[in-house]
Amino acid sequence: MKRVLCLAVCLCLALAFLAAGAAEDTALADGASRLVDLQQDDGGWDWPLYDGDPTDPSPTNTVGPIAMGLAEAYWNSPTPGALNALDAAGGLLLSKSGNFSPSDGYLAMMLDSVFGGTTYRDYVQANFYDLLEAGTYIRKGVAHDTASYIASIFSNRGDYPGTYANLATWDVGMGLVGAVAAGADSTEWIAGTKTGIERLVEPWYYDVIGLAGALYGLAFAGEEFDPTSGAHAAGASLADLAATLAEYQIDGGGFSWISCYIDSGEESIQETAYAILALNEVARMGYLAELGGAADWLVAFQHATGGWAGYWGENNELTGEAMWGIHATYLGQVLVDVTTGTDDGFGFGFVPFASIQAAVDIAQGFGSTILVAHGDYVEDLSVTGRVNILSQVGSAAHTSIAGNVAIAAGGVRIGAPLQGFTLNGDVTVAAGVDASTVHINWNNLLGTVRNNGTGTLDARYNFWGTADRRAIAGRVAGDVSFSHYLPYNADAAYADILALIAAGIASNINEAIERLFVMMSLPPIEPTVPPAITILPAPAAGGGGEAGLPSGAYGAGEVISGALQIIDPVSGEPIPDAVVTLSLVGSDGGIDAYIRAEYDAETGTYSYTIDTEGLTPGTYTLIIQVNGAAQTIELEITEG
Repeated sequence: MKRVLCLAVCLCLALAFLAAGAAEDTALADGASRLVDLQQDDGGWDWPLYDGDPTDPSPTNTVGPIAMGLAEAYWNSPTPGALNALDAAGGLLLSKSGNFSPSDGYLAMMLDSVFGGTTYRDYVQANFYDLLEAGTYIRKGVAHDTASYIASIFSNRGDYPGTYANLATWDVGMGLVGAVAAGADSTEWIAGTKTGIERLVEPWYYDVIGLAGALYGLAFAGEEFDPTSGAHAAGASLADLAATLAEYQIDGGGFSWISCYIDSGEESIQETAYAILALNEVARMGYLAELGGAADWLVAFQHATGGWAGYWGENNELTGEAMWGIHATYLGQVLVDVTTGTDDGFGFGFVPFASIQAAVDIAQGFGSTILVAHGDYVEDLSVTGRVNILSQVGSAAHTSIAGNVAIAAGGVRIGAPLQGFTLNGDVTVAAGVDASTVHINWNNLLGTVRNNGTGTLDARYNFWGTADRRAIAGRVAGDVSFSHYLPYNADAAYADILALIAAGIASNINEAIERLFVMMSLPPIEPTVPPAITILPAPAAGGGGEAGLPSGAYGAGEVISGALQIIDPVSGEPIPDAVVTLSLVGSDGGIDAYIRAEYDAETGTYSYTIDTEGLTPGTYTLIIQVNGAAQTIELEITEG
């Protein structure tokens, strides 16, 4: 399964994104706390549960799925306790020699994604997979190559009618996941998994988990399969096998422990977790309802201790597997980076995807958030499930999507304050979609926006490459709300909007945008006093001009100050308590200073002070606004 973890981001405006719900978050956090508390001194966990002695050796064959579940919870909500526990589990993995398990490959990849580098994969590759390939891996005194090692798994589980025969297929399928994850040669693992599917006996003990593990492995490896013998010979593809697995779900919740008992009360934690992994990997959107029901069932059956239990009581392995299944369904955040990411490898944890579409494919459905790093993404996007697609903070001008965006589902958000994109192509909402739940905001939109769905598409707060309303209206089709729109680049505009609100110049986003348009649309005028504004005599720093009227050149760090008197052009009387603001705008259109002049009732004047400390030398425009009216004056800032 290709999954990635989040970037730490700071939203400047509170937005309620739809991601993993509170129940799932709580379940994962409680499960993580339970595993942290029960961890042994050697970094592993007792099986099935803590025996009261933290110093005794931990079973090494179950550390993989247990630590994997803990890592999933850490991915969802990083905590120091979980990180330390994962570090300890990694220490146990690095101590292995001759006692590796098929699950160690995927654990190594996950640990590398958490801590960075390739330390764990390199160790497992050199001490397990390379030795298997060379035929020199020693297990219990016997030398194995990959094929004989896999054969020993089948032999150790026993043949039918042995109770555990079907578990071998699960073992080998998850071993395939491990090999692919670690970057090892997966040829023999693929062959063994296909053999395992044809060996499955159904109905029989562990036939459901056997199918789930094998199906997950082949789908993870991208390997199609048409069984020619055995209980599943009628299936012609992984899609057929997935449809069969889905039939083992009970009342839309948990999955049965055996294929012949599809009745309430026959659900199993382990089968449910691995069925989630398999169906999610084969066709997430095709089984979205089944995945949600299964994950919700796992959440509902969590013990008060924070762990999960089987027939014989609470079990650390089941706790890890349940957490893995829950987070695979309700994936929190996914990272994309066109420079450092990959779509070919095991892209979960902290390892990013290279394309946005690959992240969408695994994250959409339940409102997960995809975080996209700076870069140019040359791709079309097809979105068919609920998802939030956001860029790295401050990225609308630095993160572009070259192709078209097709949205075929509601509950989609593209862009947020300081986390938008430059969308060069067209954005289209498909027929039948509730467009009122689709939000395209805080982006630079250069193409057309078309709404073929029902309801109003929210395309407000975007910069359309122009401030001409008629031009923008010509680039939308259907019911699209695009006003208020931005007068310039989305990132710069949002920063200026925040400053206007912070300075008390505007009380909300819409009012701030209107202020920006007033400021940006007025042509420069000569620095003379208009009839409506009289400048009182006051000391003026810099290059002179009329008393109190800023003009000429000022050294960076110099203070510009003065006092204004506001005169009603009709009555000729001073206007008290007016809203008088002064904005200093750089040549790039960004606002570098915001001042609200202070009114003095005794003198009837409005005083101001503008500090130019830190300003880059160049030409600036000072905009004086009075109750919506405005005057602009050009100033020069020189080296201090």
